[in-house]
Amino acid sequence: MIEPMRAGGPVLAGLWLAALLLAGCRERPPAALQVGQAVPALALEALAGGTLDSASWRGRTVVLNLWVTWCLPCREEMPALQRLSRSLAPAQVTVVGLALDTDRNLVREFALQFGITFSLAIDPEGRTARRTLGAWALPDTLIIAPDGRLADRVLGRAEWDAEPL
Repeated sequence: MIEPMRAGGPVLAGLWLAALLLAGCRERPPAALQVGQAVPALALEALAGGTLDSASWRGRTVVLNLWVTWCLPCREEMPALQRLSRSLAPAQVTVVGLALDTDRNLVREFALQFGITFSLAIDPEGRTARRTLGAWALPDTLIIAPDGRLADRVLGRAEWDAEPL
């Protein structure tokens, strides 16, 4: 990973990440998190600075959306996630976006352009998404139950405000 970043900067690193994600589309990795399993503790790098700690989510349902700015289905579902976030009681349900982009400013611009107000974190190398959460394609949304277990996993674009969560 270090050599591609030195050789071509963020663009090449982004292409490398895309190739890794596309390569993973052939089969689900053996370590993929399964429904019913406890979601490992997460300390995500918040886009606004600091850390989003999954321990603070206990007792609430969490909609954790893994995405990238260049992914058309990811972009298409963002407004629905924003509407979902606004329509739910924050004490009961939290929406969190985990961007796998390498450019923090690009994610910020995207959030401003689309009016995203729910919590955003960034995973520029995709380590948390791939290794901890078992992501193999995007968008990938994990529904985490209040007890910290994976309640459901939605692969691909969804209309989050069309049906009750």
